[in-house]
Order: sequence, then C-alpha cells, then structure tokens
Amino acid sequence: MNGTETIDLSPLVQKRGYYIAPSMVDGVGITFVNLCRPLNPIEGTLCPPNAAVCHMKDGKPQLSLETMPILIVAITSLSPDLGDLSSLGRIDEDPQIGADGNVFIKYTNGEKCLEDAKRNISSIIQFRCQRGEEKGQPTLISYDNCTYTFEWSTYVVCPPAATTDGKGCIYRNDVMEYLFDLNALAQKTYKMNPATGKEVSLQLCGTVPAKESSECSGAAVCLKEGSSAVSLGQKSSQEFSFEGGTLRVSYSGGSACPHGRSGIG
Repeated sequence: MNGTETIDLSPLVQKRGYYIAPSMVDGVGITFVNLCRPLNPIEGTLCPPNAAVCHMKDGKPQLSLETMPILIVAITSLSPDLGDLSSLGRIDEDPQIGADGNVFIKYTNGEKCLEDAKRNISSIIQFRCQRGEEKGQPTLISYDNCTYTFEWSTYVVCPPAATTDGKGCIYRNDVMEYLFDLNALAQKTYKMNPATGKEVSLQLCGTVPAKESSECSGAAVCLKEGSSAVSLGQKSSQEFSFEGGTLRVSYSGGSACPHGRSGIG
C-alpha cells in the first residue's frame, strides 16, 4: 500500500454486520461504522445511501445480551424516537499510510457541516498496531473542523509475523500472540483428486511414504500420474507464514520444471 508493503484490512470489513463506535466526545449519540464499504442495512434505521459512517443523534438502541460484543451483528430494536440520522462520510479514497507510518482511511462527502455550510463532514479512521487476537473496534476520539476522527487498535495493521520452518509442526504468531499446533493434521498423508487420473499426496510436517516414488524422496507434496511422479516441494523447505488472516504452509525445491526452472514448489 506504500509501494513496498501491503496491509490487508479485509479481516475488519463487515459483510453483514457493522460496528458501533464508543465515543470519547461528550454529547455524541450513536455512530455506526463499516470499513472500506458502505454500511449494511441496519434494522430500524434509515442511514443515508452509501454512508460508511452513520450518526444517530438522539436514538437509543435497546441491546440484548447477544448483541453486546464489540461487533454488533444486529440490534434487536430501536426506540421509537430514532433521532437525526446523518452521514459522516462515504468511501471516495483508498486507505493510505500517513507520515507517522500508520494506516488511515478518510471518508468524505458526508452531510453539510453545521459550522461551515460550504463544506461537508468527513471522517478519518486512524489505525494503531495492537498485538493480540482481537480485531478491535473504531472509537470516536475527537471532532474538529468538520472532521470526526476515530482510532482503531488492532493486530491487523501490525508488521507481518515472522516466517518460520514450523519446527515441531508448531507455528507461533508473535503479532496475534497465538500458537498454532498442527500436529493433529500431521498424523496422516492426505490424497487429493484421485478420480482425475492425477493424485496429489500431502504430508504436513513430514515426507510422503517412500512407496509413492523415488522421485518424491524427501517430498512433502508428491504428484502422481500413472507410473510417473514428481515432487511438488521438499519437506526440508517447509515454511509457515501468516497473511490476511490465513496461515500458509509453502514448499519449494521440487522436481525440475519442464521449462528449465530450478524446481517446482
């Protein structure tokens, strides 16, 4: 996103739900927020079309125990007095990296600003790295000069966790402060697509059985077609990484590629 690094915010986007942002600003009502896309329909409200941030000045949502977590998936009911609903901005710009090195996104073209009728309200969400498992939530921290500013502390914008060889079939994600133990998945060899005439064998954190083929000696992934076989990656090259909310295992150093490249992987 800054030319050398990509930060994936998609784990924070709500495809069905939305966030209710706590406020550190006195006198502010209820603020509904989504990230990188307009708000999804909210039962009992009529937020302006295309708004990514919607403000309810006087309404009071009635929350059940099921709707109390940080991510509000649905509000069971709203008081009859919905208050004034207004847009605090819509998506016109991509996320950016500021001069301080932190990610932010700006929503523009909200309602007319009360202090200056020639301007429209904008909202800025500033992201901060916070290690741990929580995705966090936006918090309204200030309003000034027709702009609402939110802060969002989350592991999603932290520097990527280190790539490791997954020794012992365990991967520690230092960003999320979470340990992935894959030993339960390493107890057998997995076979895929046997009905196509081609069969892929995968042995996580180990090597496929020697009976597969001498060509697949030391391989964690082996492709067989008839009597021939090729290695799709050696166990010795195994690397674990975590990106975009997904744990990945990669292998290299397989059989020679048909076009003369160093090896399949």
